Amino acid sequence: MGRRGDRAGARLGKAHTRTGDTTTAIATGLVSAAPLFTGSATVVCAVLFSLAASGITTIKLIGVTVALSVAVDALLV
Repeated sequence: MGRRGDRAGARLGKAHTRTGDTTTAIATGLVSAAPLFTGSATVVCAVLFSLAASGITTIKLIGVTVALSVAVDALLV
């Protein structure tokens, strides 16, 4: 996950130490990691949508379907 992932985990740990509440710590961790998730989903969608330029119909279908699934997941979560 790299350095950003490590920082997100550290923030979650610090939030738990500070508040003592697991639910609040998880919410804080998700809020701090949201830009990372959104950025990753954007890159994955861009790569998968590039498969739409393929000449093979099955590859087009798979790429667009999975890209839309990732986009919806990123928006809902």
